[in-house]
Amino acid sequence: MQFPLEKYDESGRLKPPLFFYVGLVFLCRSVLLLIVALSLRGQSDQVMAVFYPSQREFYLSLSTAIVAAYLLFIVSRRNSLWLSQRNLHFKLLKPMSFIAVITDIALQLYILSLHQFAFSVNKVITLTFAFVFLAYLMTNPLMKTLVSDWQKEV
Repeated sequence: MQFPLEKYDESGRLKPPLFFYVGLVFLCRSVLLLIVALSLRGQSDQVMAVFYPSQREFYLSLSTAIVAAYLLFIVSRRNSLWLSQRNLHFKLLKPMSFIAVITDIALQLYILSLHQFAFSVNKVITLTFAFVFLAYLMTNPLMKTLVSDWQKEV
């Protein structure tokens, strides 16, 4: 065993780290904001305007969220996918994670450029977390071996 016992599930495969889930939920923030805005019937436009002044910005962010939601689906259904021998999903996990984070960073920089890089606490927090999540994906040893562990026979 390469990692401590608590890093493995009952099937003997590595569990995704908690911060990976947090990062994917962070990338799904536009979907979560949409759910919150729809639940506030009379004020949905004002809530959306606080985070996404333009509808185009929201739709671009929603495209990143769809990829992150797919990754959350893969991670949450890893046992059933493993039992059905659908390993292609596991091979896509790391590249699509990087694509989602880099796309989100590019989108945030694009939105900042539209506003002439005006300071916004919301954008600073968003960009900082995106860069931290990208660094985490690149440096965490558990994330480096997760996909290969999921593809081997137990």
